[in-house]
Amino acid sequence: MHDPTAILDGDHADVLPWQRLARWRDACGERAEAELTVTLAAGERQTSVHLLFSPPLAGRPEVECEPLDDSDVELTIGAAHAYGIRIDVRRSGDLSAPMLFRIGAQASVSESAAAA
Repeated sequence: MHDPTAILDGDHADVLPWQRLARWRDACGERAEAELTVTLAAGERQTSVHLLFSPPLAGRPEVECEPLDDSDVELTIGAAHAYGIRIDVRRSGDLSAPMLFRIGAQASVSESAAAA
């Protein structure tokens, strides 16, 4: 099985995006947690990744995200909807090498927000 955390030689052109998503509902509301791989080619400073929710969440989620390794990247939530989120990724520093890294995201919709 492919190791999504491995840093590979070359430009990562043969590495497919990888994601893992878990969803559940509890007394507090609906939750989703995800791990995603992101690749940036040599010379590429920024990209966006999308995480889709199907079926959609019960409402617009509150979202947090973070790098899951020691990559020097800035992550911002570009959009958050019941059907999915967009995470904008920007790296700093040396752009001469391609970069493969993992990020984690958590989305939650409280019971009160879902009822509104």
